[in-house]
Amino acid sequence: IFMINNQAGNIMKDYDAIVVGAGNSGLIAAMELIKKGKRTLIIEQNNYPGGCATSFVRGRFEIEPSLHELCGFGSDDHDGSLVRLFKDFGIQCPWISIKDCFRAIGKYSDGTSFDITLPNGKAKFIEKIEEYVPGSKDKLNLLFSVMEDIHNGLSYISDNRKYSVLHLIKNYPGMLISGSYNVLEVFDALGIPWKAKEILSLYWSYLGVDIEHLNFVHYSSMLYEYISNPIYIPKYTSHYLSSLILKRYQELGGEIWYCVKGEEFLFKDNKCIGIRTNKGDIYAPLVFPDIKQDIIYGKMIREDLVPIRQKKIFNARKGNYSGILSTAYFCLDVDKDELGIKDYSIFFSGNNKKQGNEIFLNDYVIFLCYNVADPEFSPKGTTVVSFTAFADPVFFERLKQEDYYSVKTKMGEYFISLLKDKLSIDISKHIEEVEIATPWTFSRYLNTPMGSVYGHAAEDWDSVVARTLNMDKDYSIPGLYPIGCDTIKGDGYSSAYLAGKDIVDFALERIKEQ
Repeated sequence: IFMINNQAGNIMKDYDAIVVGAGNSGLIAAMELIKKGKRTLIIEQNNYPGGCATSFVRGRFEIEPSLHELCGFGSDDHDGSLVRLFKDFGIQCPWISIKDCFRAIGKYSDGTSFDITLPNGKAKFIEKIEEYVPGSKDKLNLLFSVMEDIHNGLSYISDNRKYSVLHLIKNYPGMLISGSYNVLEVFDALGIPWKAKEILSLYWSYLGVDIEHLNFVHYSSMLYEYISNPIYIPKYTSHYLSSLILKRYQELGGEIWYCVKGEEFLFKDNKCIGIRTNKGDIYAPLVFPDIKQDIIYGKMIREDLVPIRQKKIFNARKGNYSGILSTAYFCLDVDKDELGIKDYSIFFSGNNKKQGNEIFLNDYVIFLCYNVADPEFSPKGTTVVSFTAFADPVFFERLKQEDYYSVKTKMGEYFISLLKDKLSIDISKHIEEVEIATPWTFSRYLNTPMGSVYGHAAEDWDSVVARTLNMDKDYSIPGLYPIGCDTIKGDGYSSAYLAGKDIVDFALERIKEQ
């Protein structure tokens, strides 16, 4: 049943807020709205919730498409931001702990090889790098003290929208000193040994921006959480987590309509008052689109209504997207132990790019074996693994449709040969099901420019720090508040969840002030 406006000028205000898209940010934004007493509607173009946080089935396997790890859980004596969020909403999910941060196999810039495994926990992490790079311990302790300042400073800002700059200067000087610099500049200023820098820079892949352009505060907020505190994944895939959030939202009185696609935002007197969909017009004084901003401002708002500031921002961004990925999922008819797979997460670097058929943007691949974390992830005696790499957008822009499937086959062969070359593990004879996703896949499913999972790269002048400090200016259309990984928190599951909550709080506080 859909609410359709059949009378011109007859604005039906049956909802206080509309959330467009049931992705991570959309689900949490809707939860925050319903918790604050707002009658809320979610519209979702697909017939299930989650966006990237979902699952799909091939044969007898249910496959996790995107989630690698979740941070923000805090420690045993202090709940992290994500735990506080879920507790506040009454969401209870069974979690599985990830033992190590990662294993990395590759080459340093001088051509020498490395094979390292880094444990979770700050002290253990630093000690292990000291083992690999003697003489780095003191510098790493200094680095983590700066990152702790940033972590605590960001928590203070998040809890106090009208924060005191003097309080920041007095209590979190490391955050202010490093705030305008990129990762490489801070590493150099602290004197981090070059091998330690190259190990630490492996983490940039999670954010899709290299360390010469990635703001240190953004990098630090992620790295500190991943290393200092336990990391987890949900039992039963991220689709289960999305379903739990949605179930709680509906228990509190929230509504969701599936197979409803937003087409154009509705305006009156330069204020957003609702959205036109494929099923009719829906009205509310607050609209929170979990949609990439290029789509919002470029396709869903009449040009004369787009603020000059937004036009300038998008011109300055020059279509610089991050998270343009290709992922291959292999469902195997053999147990991981028989194959000799022992690690949940492996970063492969220094790979043969020519072997990748020039499809990939760099020589970096992330390998995951879900059964290492959860032996019950797939049917007994089977294993599910995935490979993710940054794809070259120019290659896929020029790719002809008739060549698409041959390219996907080459990608699969490349990943199979990579695992065989690096670890002498051959999965080619055990493949029961396979699925390969490219930027074309993500573009179609997520409706994102160039298939970008993350949206505009949060780098240099367009960092998460700059986006957060300019919220009052950037959210200049009354009633319209974009959410998601393309906004103030940047990319990633935890960031998207927190952005949904923080932007809703920002909007409600602004309305209260007005």
